[in-house]
Amino acid sequence: MASPTVTGLVRHVNMLALTLLQTTPSVTTDSLILDFYEQAARLVTDGRLKRYIRIELPPTPLVYTFLFNNSLATVSRMCYILAVYKRGIETAVATRPRPPSVSGDGEGDGNNPPRIDSHTYDRSFVDLFNGYIMDMCNCFWRNRAFNSTDTNARACTLSPATINALATYVLSVDRALALNSYFSLSHSPVLCYQSIERVRDLEDDAMQHDKSIRVRHGGPVTQSTLTRLANAGGMRLSWQDYRIEVLRNLADGGFPGVAELLKNAMTVLRKSIDGRLSIQGTPIQM
Repeated sequence: MASPTVTGLVRHVNMLALTLLQTTPSVTTDSLILDFYEQAARLVTDGRLKRYIRIELPPTPLVYTFLFNNSLATVSRMCYILAVYKRGIETAVATRPRPPSVSGDGEGDGNNPPRIDSHTYDRSFVDLFNGYIMDMCNCFWRNRAFNSTDTNARACTLSPATINALATYVLSVDRALALNSYFSLSHSPVLCYQSIERVRDLEDDAMQHDKSIRVRHGGPVTQSTLTRLANAGGMRLSWQDYRIEVLRNLADGGFPGVAELLKNAMTVLRKSIDGRLSIQGTPIQM
């Protein structure tokens, strides 16, 4: 049967991938590993196979290694894979199991393999996956990196002692910014350039239409700096619109993964059009 075969293959590659990350770390290694998981993700989006192929998650160390990778392409690709998996798991959880075949030759035998449904994934699997999603939302969108008090949050698997040590170091470098904001769209090492680049483009456009705008944002952008910019005679841009523009810019630039993950995970992006805003993530419910 296809599902057990694919499951065995992915679990084997999971171990190989962790070994490669430890022994030959490089952008090439990351890309080859992601090539495999992207192909595995295709199985759970195929119109027919997705009904029979069980999703197997990448190992936790791999997910977080790629989340904090120094390559935007790697981060984007990992996020996109998880976004695909989120849709697949949600579909499974919402699918009722079929009753057993009366004839005895129905679903579950050699001719009709068992379909993916709400019994496929147990609570621990869903909680683990929701933890990945919440941690990424906390880093990129909510300015709550390494938070462990939110439902499902795993603090990116860091211990409290490690988080406290990092927070102390960050404050010794710059007391104006806390550790939990350093991996936001504005401050993340792999996203900060694209973020301020989008602001510059928006400013150029605004200045062409409004000659009274003479002040530019110095960067990096925060909610308070946007307010100060507007009060100083600069472009008026809301915090919400700024972040959505950054996500669009990333997608347009060939890095759709972060936007795809957040769009699938956060109510705020799905409801921003009609004004019903929320900052809560939307975990998979069982």
